[in-house]
Amino acid sequence: MMQNKLYSFAGIVFKIIVPWEMAESEQFRSFEVHGAEPDFIIDVNAGRAQDYEHEEDYKHVARDGNTIKLLYKPSIAKKAYPLCILNDANAPALITEKGAFVLHSSFVLTDGKAIVFSAPSGTGKSTQAEFWKQERSAEIINGDRTIVSLCDTVFYANGCFLSGSSGYCKNVTAPIKAVVLLGQAKVNQARRVSGVEPFVRILSEVMIDRTSEDRMKNTVELVSKLISSVPIIEFNCELDPNTVEYLERYL
Repeated sequence: MMQNKLYSFAGIVFKIIVPWEMAESEQFRSFEVHGAEPDFIIDVNAGRAQDYEHEEDYKHVARDGNTIKLLYKPSIAKKAYPLCILNDANAPALITEKGAFVLHSSFVLTDGKAIVFSAPSGTGKSTQAEFWKQERSAEIINGDRTIVSLCDTVFYANGCFLSGSSGYCKNVTAPIKAVVLLGQAKVNQARRVSGVEPFVRILSEVMIDRTSEDRMKNTVELVSKLISSVPIIEFNCELDPNTVEYLERYL
């Protein structure tokens, strides 16, 4: 059975073609669209068993223009679902070619705008998102990744297909109110930052193929525009719900 599916993330459309039926979660299904022109086509099939010499070799990826051919080891081919396929085709890097990037961050929606918490793993991004849900009834869109895009001088946070272990993966887009760079501290302290400091910190949390000069250039330019357009807040804080009121007053 040949199956074609279209998925849109931040307005970037991926067409996945597989010769079998794919399983997908209800949340992931919310990203499905119909009748859109694809930006990228991912053509998936099973390779030959003899082409995979090592156990860790489970896929081959080749690109021809905007078509990515993805061949899986036969033993796992039919187990591949849309999230795996997008990740294995390096969709986060492809997204940077279309004026957006995937940021390691949690994304909450409050009063129609996005607050994006970014930091290295283990710092408290998901915890802060849960505090905002608990204290302000904010909606958690994604607990681990956000697609950041620019449209008509406005930066938007978009739901992302990657969500880590957070369980939150929603198809929602909202203008960014602020990007909050988190750190841990015994006393809450926030300050607005600009220039090289936030640039380096944000870029270090972007999913990007650093072997591609064009992709790097696109992302560097976009991060620079983000910093000059959106409030970037450094927030060193306690792991306590009181951080919500403190940051809310600051914002």
